[in-house]
Amino acid sequence: ICGHGEGDPGAGSSNYQEATLVREIAPVLKNLLSKYADVTLFNPDLNMYKFLKSGKSFSFGAYDYVFELHFNAFDKKAKGTEIIVHKTEKGTSVEQMIVDNIAKLGFVNRGVKGRSDLMNMNVCKKQGVSYALLETCFIDNTEDMKLYMSRKNDVIKAIANGIIDGFGLRKSSEVKEYTDINDIVWELGERGIVSDKEGMVKEMTENPNGRLYWLARKAVQYMREHD
Repeated sequence: ICGHGEGDPGAGSSNYQEATLVREIAPVLKNLLSKYADVTLFNPDLNMYKFLKSGKSFSFGAYDYVFELHFNAFDKKAKGTEIIVHKTEKGTSVEQMIVDNIAKLGFVNRGVKGRSDLMNMNVCKKQGVSYALLETCFIDNTEDMKLYMSRKNDVIKAIANGIIDGFGLRKSSEVKEYTDINDIVWELGERGIVSDKEGMVKEMTENPNGRLYWLARKAVQYMREHD
């Protein structure tokens, strides 16, 4: 889940906006995790809090784990990374691994904290699903944001590895093959192999059984298996 959005910018500073930053992280994180698990990204055009607050329902019970992305803000003096879970959560080793990984990059480790006053968290709790909210770092702290911007990709990998290793996914799962055209082209674009992503999606969609689709699919699978 990307925090805020849909007209709610979240926390901010003169140069950054929380809703924008988490939406930069989410697709890259999804891509990394999708090698080992089925991952659903809640529509980034929406705000999950507003969605639930309006009376709509969401079936979190279909998932094993719910992870929400945020950036923290306080008084420009506080800094570091932390994760919030429900105060009754029995196991927090995965979350501890995530913040430990991020802290290794130079951020203050503020640890895992328990709360029970967050709507998304409580809806997940009622449906019996573990939930964690990552406060990546402090958006209003100059040092934090300078470090984050210089090591953004490393931070995202640190989050992914915390989840992958924390749940033991590397041991239990082979790299899953992409079959969706958008996922395949997105991967090729991220690797700098394709620049006209829209054009490639159009061509592959018009001929889903063509040679281009199968070559791209196998090429992406090979690269992901050999990263």
